[in-house]
Amino acid sequence: MELLIASAADSTPWAPNTDIPSHLRGRSYFSALGAVRTKPGRADSPATSSKSCSDKLSLRQCVSLLLTPTSYLLSPRYAYIDTLVLPGAGYSVEGCARAFGVTGRMSSLAGRTWGGGYTFAPFKVVTTKEEFEFSRRSGAGPGGSNLAAVMVKNRGTEVLIGGVLQGRKAFSGGKAGSMLCKARIWRAVAELGVVGGGGGDVGGSYGRLKEAAVERETVKSETRKALGGWIRTGGDDFELAMPT
Repeated sequence: MELLIASAADSTPWAPNTDIPSHLRGRSYFSALGAVRTKPGRADSPATSSKSCSDKLSLRQCVSLLLTPTSYLLSPRYAYIDTLVLPGAGYSVEGCARAFGVTGRMSSLAGRTWGGGYTFAPFKVVTTKEEFEFSRRSGAGPGGSNLAAVMVKNRGTEVLIGGVLQGRKAFSGGKAGSMLCKARIWRAVAELGVVGGGGGDVGGSYGRLKEAAVERETVKSETRKALGGWIRTGGDDFELAMPT
């Protein structure tokens, strides 16, 4: 947010606004620094509950990089980000300290540990002078794309367009999902017999699977409270259809 304000013709800080909604779009209410925001940030884009990248990274400092299904297989103890590398030209010391540091909005969690290997593990932030070929600052491209290439050892490669497999239609009965989507990761773990699949001990829905991971849910709840204004995304009521 500091970088966006600095690029304005008048970068004078805005006066605090006392009437700030709890659900902020990415580019609204510049005076509300440190608030949880959603993306896309443009006012003319469809509203979602998807959090900004900085908010998601803040949460990951507590819940680790594991998803709920993989947390049944691995301890989060060794799955935390150690170092975050940012371009030097886009680095704000104050902004990063506010978003991620123990003196910012996460201060109430400083030194906090939970059961199961969970802890508040602040990462180091370092900068680089390297410039991505198609970054916004390079002028070589629009600075963003909905295309992604995925390569997983022993699992193959795939191309995603807007999060959907290239050549597939969204919401086409699971056929459009990436190998990295929640449903396929859940299925891979369930096939190992560690957690329930289409039923059993977690009731068959992804939401019930998450609820069963009690320690992880406690961590998420406390972290969301520390961040403030975190509205849950939802959409976890889908069930897992195990192959016969």
